[in-house]
Amino acid sequence: MRKVSKLFLLALLILIVVGCGNRKGPTGGPVDEEKPEILAVSPENYQPLPDDGKLEIVFSKPIDRVTLMTGIQVYPSLSNRKFSWLNSNTCVLSLRDKTEPNKNYFISFTQDIKGTHGNKLAQDYTYIYHTGVLQEHRISGSI
Repeated sequence: MRKVSKLFLLALLILIVVGCGNRKGPTGGPVDEEKPEILAVSPENYQPLPDDGKLEIVFSKPIDRVTLMTGIQVYPSLSNRKFSWLNSNTCVLSLRDKTEPNKNYFISFTQDIKGTHGNKLAQDYTYIYHTGVLQEHRISGSI
């Protein structure tokens, strides 16, 4: 009888140990579908381009750094750029090329920029900076 009770307890212990736990991995919660946005850019839009060429961009969510490098367009072209990060949401873009006097510079952030969860930027953003006097001339017409 004693031997049977020991075997019963051993079988019960094995069933408890083997039966505990879940073999499926945790779900991780809902999928992140919120698109990142640009919250602030310093200096603000239509301001003079800083002499050191540094712009600070604050995003609403952490950004994939590789997509940021390819998702920024500068016109007229300033190709010598450096990116540094203050934290996962704040980037400092340093434009190192020599700028021309009395010229507008358009900096566009395209939807090629993605957050760390793969969500594209909510919209395209364009900021205009100038050296010297802001050029406000326009060409318009109908075709």
